[in-house]
Amino acid sequence: MSSATSSSWTAAGASLVRPTTISIFPCLLHPENPVVFLDVSLPVRNPTTGRMELPAPQGTTGFAHPAAGTHRVVIELFAHKAPALAHNVYAMCTGTTQRVVNGKDTAVGYMGAAVYASNPGGSVTLGDVLRNDGSGMFSIYNHGNHFYAMPPFQKDVLVGDDCGLPIERGYVVAAPVPGLPSSTEGQPVSSSIQILLDAPSSMQTFADASLIVGRVIGRTPTDVERSIAHLQHTSKVVFQVLRAAASNTQEEKVLPGVVLCGEL
Repeated sequence: MSSATSSSWTAAGASLVRPTTISIFPCLLHPENPVVFLDVSLPVRNPTTGRMELPAPQGTTGFAHPAAGTHRVVIELFAHKAPALAHNVYAMCTGTTQRVVNGKDTAVGYMGAAVYASNPGGSVTLGDVLRNDGSGMFSIYNHGNHFYAMPPFQKDVLVGDDCGLPIERGYVVAAPVPGLPSSTEGQPVSSSIQILLDAPSSMQTFADASLIVGRVIGRTPTDVERSIAHLQHTSKVVFQVLRAAASNTQEEKVLPGVVLCGEL
């Protein structure tokens, strides 16, 4: 692990200056890695309308969890290992990228994005800022017409862990783009990410096949376990909503989603 020499990190040709967070999160794999958060919320029934909906964001950029059914998931982005991947997710968390909508530049990011797929208890997938179903190909490197092929060298992963946290859970990986297989130029990525909540059957296969963006962290191991538990419950809710919608086309499909996001 290399040491930091400044308060900025370089990703995809851009230098992002960020505050030092090593005093808050002493287990960062690199002291200059950015730390972002996603407030992942479950749908609740509006007492006035009777409809299921996501609660309005009520939190701040601190550590408080803003509402019942909402949990702040904190993520360390591996800018020291995969700067282009980290920059893509960082921009989506902070809303610092744009896309053209009706001829106008419009800010785009994870806020409001659905958790659109899951393996109950095993993973959640979120962050398709175009279509909320995994078919959108938007990233900071393209605008929906093409995909960005991640260079193979950015698949490098740090296998050690100096925090006493399990390395096989809580990894954040770039979600596969449906119908676009890997090539010699690299693996296609979009804005979507997948958070792994259970140990893969083979860590080596996982490391070889996945583009690792970061991992779920916390001030203590208990914080991490709480985040994992909330996301595991979220994964089951996603499965139930999708199953109900498939069996009844009249069923209102309201998925869990991100109600607030940003950098810590």
